[in-house]
Amino acid sequence: MNHDELSSLACRWLKRAYSANGPGCKVALTEVGGLYGGERADAWGYRWGFDGGSVLVEVKTSRSDFLADAKKPHRNGEKLGMGLYRYYLCPEGIIQLEDLPEGWGLLWVNKRGHVKVLAGHVQLLKSWKERDRVTEWQHEYNKNLELDLLAHTLSRVGDPQEFNTRLRDLQNQLNRSIRENERIRKNNNERQMRKIERLQRKLSEVTA
Repeated sequence: MNHDELSSLACRWLKRAYSANGPGCKVALTEVGGLYGGERADAWGYRWGFDGGSVLVEVKTSRSDFLADAKKPHRNGEKLGMGLYRYYLCPEGIIQLEDLPEGWGLLWVNKRGHVKVLAGHVQLLKSWKERDRVTEWQHEYNKNLELDLLAHTLSRVGDPQEFNTRLRDLQNQLNRSIRENERIRKNNNERQMRKIERLQRKLSEVTA
């Protein structure tokens, strides 16, 4: 599999639920970042709310590519990188557990395109007893860059306020429809109950 195909798999994995050995990101993107000379991510996701935070996936197609990664300024400590949590994703066997920098997870992709988690914070998310240990996998990261990334991506989609207004209007329409359906159901139930009562009275008169 080539780099783009692996990045797409990484993006899909970022959206996986905890129950499927994923980080449960609500937003996931490929080939993003690079603003103001900052890091450019192969795949990056964000989950808000409980156990929230950003997740970076760095895709490697060869061992030489992986070894060269350590020289980047976002890896050697010269600059803050992206990702509260970080993973390498590679074809099966290219990177081993003993090769990992501190705090990095590892994802292997087999020939059928299945992603297997070998290390990382997601292995702790299934268990409430283990979730407190996810902090062991956290990194210091460039929060401002990630905020700019989200704002930049949102601006490219369209006018955020226009979209928010349309979404609010649709939600209001849905709420009105739900209330109307409930009113109709209630009225129908009342009519049905009155009909049953009339039939019961007639039955009582016949059998009296």
